[in-house]
Amino acid sequence: MGRSMKRKIIPAIIGLLVIVTVTIGVWICYNRMINTIDSEEVNEANTYSYHYVLIVENTESNFWDSVYEIAKAEAAKNDAYLEFVGGNPISNYTISEYMEISIAAQVDGIIVESNGQKTVEELIEKAGEKQIPVVTVMKDSSNNESSRKSFVGINSYEFGQAYGEAICQFASEDTKKVLVLLKGGTEDAGTYAYMKTALKELLPGRTDLEVGAYEVDSKTSFDAEEIIRDIFLDVDLAPDILVCLDEVYTECAYYAAIDYNKVGVVDIIGFYPSETIMAAIEKGIVLAAFKLDTEKIGKDIVGALAEFKQMGYVSDYYSVDIEAVTRENVHEFRGETP
Repeated sequence: MGRSMKRKIIPAIIGLLVIVTVTIGVWICYNRMINTIDSEEVNEANTYSYHYVLIVENTESNFWDSVYEIAKAEAAKNDAYLEFVGGNPISNYTISEYMEISIAAQVDGIIVESNGQKTVEELIEKAGEKQIPVVTVMKDSSNNESSRKSFVGINSYEFGQAYGEAICQFASEDTKKVLVLLKGGTEDAGTYAYMKTALKELLPGRTDLEVGAYEVDSKTSFDAEEIIRDIFLDVDLAPDILVCLDEVYTECAYYAAIDYNKVGVVDIIGFYPSETIMAAIEKGIVLAAFKLDTEKIGKDIVGALAEFKQMGYVSDYYSVDIEAVTRENVHEFRGETP
């Protein structure tokens, strides 16, 4: 066999092996999902007419755990079983792969935290072609002609406006630099753009206030910790106010402020007041954290699918209220008397 022939055959063999490996991996994950469904239905002594899947970037998030518990109960009321899958420290599967698996399993509805990636957008369209309704949550499809049936969350304008108002509230004359940590994707970019617009309108005379963004390219919370640590230790990069649009980044920033003696030096405005972050707000380490109504989100994402199943149409957008939890009102969110 000549060298030229070998050069053609070897890449073909490698390509075939890659395809086989990916196929086997997806099949294993699919069977694992199906087995989980079967075992949970047996354990709960319940069977359902419909099977929905909630796919998110981080299943370890307190925010998503809260949403899922509400959504699961709401699904049961609508004769549906809701499965919860997505990224976590031990998962090697992406949102795209879970979408592929859900479509292959012919589920009755998909709820997905869209990350704006082309593959996810294409799979939303593929699900539509297979007559599987898709509802996006928190992050909407970036395709204006997307076949997704509804979006549940808060739009970039409202999110950016809320963060802009918070920065305006806490920025003093000594505040010279604001840094916004972005997770990537069109939603974060949009929020950042509207945030800057809000600041220009609210603080027209603050030409000395520098507002910048840092896109965190991380796959795990450990990666985020490393990146945020570097920001705190870099004199040129460290801001006066650090804005986090993600729950994990908020907690990482909080711990970094303590570990590197930056309490009172770098102030933090974050997302989702978990018990850890509410304690940080009480101590004044985190200035504010934005809270969304997880109960409404959980009910709406399932309600949108149920309504579409029943009526054949559904509202294009379910808005969710956003509130800033600060030192002045944190007791209200804890159900405490001041």
